[in-house]
Amino acid sequence: MTLDLQQQLSALDRLRETTVLHVGNLLQRQQWNRNAFSRIVALVSMEHEAIGAALERLRRRVEDGEVRREIASLQARCSRLDGAVARLQRLRNRSSDREMVAIKKIIFSFDRAAGTLNQTLIDKNLLDRQNQVLENLIISHEHVANWKQFVQRILIDFHQMFRFDFFFIAFSEENELTLFFYYMGDYPEPVKEQIDTACARRVLAGLDLPPDTPYSVERFVVIDRPRRVDPTQVETITVKVPDYAPNLAGLLGATYASTRKVSVQEQAVIRSILSVMVMVVGSSKVLSRTLAELEFHSIHDPLTGLYNRRHFDEMLRYEVDRSERHRHHFSLLFLDSDDFKQINDGFGHPCGDQVLVELGGMMRAATRMGDLVVRLGGDEFAILLPETPVEGARALAEKLRKRISHHRFTSPDGRQFQTSVSIGIAGYPRDGRNSRDLLAACDAALYRAKEGGKNSIVVAAAQPPAARVRDARVAVERLRDALAEGRVLPYFQPILSTADRRPVACEVVARKQSRDGRVLPAMEFIETVERAGLARSLDRSIVDGALEVLHERMQHHPADAVPPLFINLSPQEIRGRSLLGFAEQRCAELGIPPEKVVFEMAERAVVAELGAVRGFLANLRNRGFRFALDDFGSGYNAFHYLRELRFDFVKIDGAFIRGVVDSQVDALLVRHLAAICRGLGMVTIAEHVEEEEIMAAVTEMGIDYAQGFHLGAPVSARNLFSTWDGGERR
Repeated sequence: MTLDLQQQLSALDRLRETTVLHVGNLLQRQQWNRNAFSRIVALVSMEHEAIGAALERLRRRVEDGEVRREIASLQARCSRLDGAVARLQRLRNRSSDREMVAIKKIIFSFDRAAGTLNQTLIDKNLLDRQNQVLENLIISHEHVANWKQFVQRILIDFHQMFRFDFFFIAFSEENELTLFFYYMGDYPEPVKEQIDTACARRVLAGLDLPPDTPYSVERFVVIDRPRRVDPTQVETITVKVPDYAPNLAGLLGATYASTRKVSVQEQAVIRSILSVMVMVVGSSKVLSRTLAELEFHSIHDPLTGLYNRRHFDEMLRYEVDRSERHRHHFSLLFLDSDDFKQINDGFGHPCGDQVLVELGGMMRAATRMGDLVVRLGGDEFAILLPETPVEGARALAEKLRKRISHHRFTSPDGRQFQTSVSIGIAGYPRDGRNSRDLLAACDAALYRAKEGGKNSIVVAAAQPPAARVRDARVAVERLRDALAEGRVLPYFQPILSTADRRPVACEVVARKQSRDGRVLPAMEFIETVERAGLARSLDRSIVDGALEVLHERMQHHPADAVPPLFINLSPQEIRGRSLLGFAEQRCAELGIPPEKVVFEMAERAVVAELGAVRGFLANLRNRGFRFALDDFGSGYNAFHYLRELRFDFVKIDGAFIRGVVDSQVDALLVRHLAAICRGLGMVTIAEHVEEEEIMAAVTEMGIDYAQGFHLGAPVSARNLFSTWDGGERR
């Protein structure tokens, strides 16, 4: 009941009490007057009787006739006076009776009117609260995509109107039953289990499902405060979900303590709200399922279930960008079925389709989690192998070639036959630094494999020209000189708080300074680093230089003015840990608190080295270091690793961040990734913030920190602290 309604009803009750009190006082005074009048009449009658008796005695003693007549006249007048008083009393009593009846009718009518007004106020309040709930029952794209949380917001309004204890939604899809329980308080676990079981029985019966039907349960605590209720003393109001889609049935219900009396009007309003909710929730569920199916089909091949060309193009661009930033290799395979036309012509197109399905299955079985298997179209396939050098891709290609060439396919009429594939391989960055060059190199390698007799493997640019070898040697020597002369330097890209745009940390990146003063980004020399085996020397040089900068800062400034440094780790470092040991040693020597160092690990590295990462994190966290998960959300089972591993920071992949302004899907994903991390106590960082619009969007979405060229490019140690001490960047 709302405060306004309580005040109105209280005022009405006070009016009723005051009116009844005044009328009661009036009736009481009237009764007192009536009683007083009766006593006066009785007194007058008694006195008249005494006077009459005295006159009669006097008349008998008097013999004078004139006097006796006068006395008789007085006696007659007294008698008439008695009669008049009696008539007056009767009139007075009749009038009083009529007045009392009229007053009673008035008070009874007033009481009925007040009662009617009381109920009208309650009904109006009930309808107002119903309208308040219904006003928020609007289906939007966000509500469809996130309907379970949408229900929670509706229930908060609904609970203001009707104090129910539990709410449940049940959906039966394809013989799978899922129950969603919403608790309007933090009830003890045994109570939840009893309610769950009782509701499940009710749902199974309501949906005409067998009692032993298996089901899964999701729980939500809508109002987080302790509550108690007897689970055996509850009532439930339910409504079925209409038949919006085939193979989808559902039931909604609100459960409340049976000690709570619910009026007929309340029940009618509750059912009307549930009826609207069931339409909204049912529609949201159907639309959500439809959107998920559309999204799936938009990036998958309908025949094989593999990813399609559209998704492949996006992921290839993403992998080029990511590998460039993190100095990784990756490889690309193109596979083409040899003489596939003969299969279609000889056994029919349905048989050809089945061959494609089986080929896709063999490719999926041979690859790792995180590898991307794609049907490009027709009988052409592609495999994207992240963080895999060409040698690793060559080994996989050989395994696939043998497996496919030895596999026996069966036609619809039972005939067995064999086929083979030709495979072309290209590697990043050796065969191209962008997707166009890589695709061209891989396609050329596949063409040579087909021309060379089929059932073969060709690696792109296997024999580089002499000039290329000579240039590579020169680049290696120049890099060695730069390392020896201290011209490979740490640069620092600021990471800003979205709340006030002040710098809170820095990511360390490598830069090479040429003898003429030009500063080259890492992408210009990273291939040389890896080819020459100088990665360890470069990493140590960069980390040592960055820690020296931090140490110098600590000599003249308090701890809160010393930025934490984010340092990237390669998968090799996770296994070997030489850089980690070096960083730990240098921190101890320089007196740098370990919490000032944050080690970044790319999501793909975590995927590949989960077992090693788990122990490795626990070990270094005990020593005070912190950790960040980089490229979070890139599609490699990210949520599993958030659950398994405890990161301090999560960097949301730039592919999503760049799309938050123009893509509703990217915006929705980023918003909910931020919410999940916030719930887990992890700080979120948006990468690749290149525009003010993007910065405004990620700030509104609840992202904690951000970095990107719009907020600050990597700067030298000399320029770092002018930026840092300058405060707000933009």
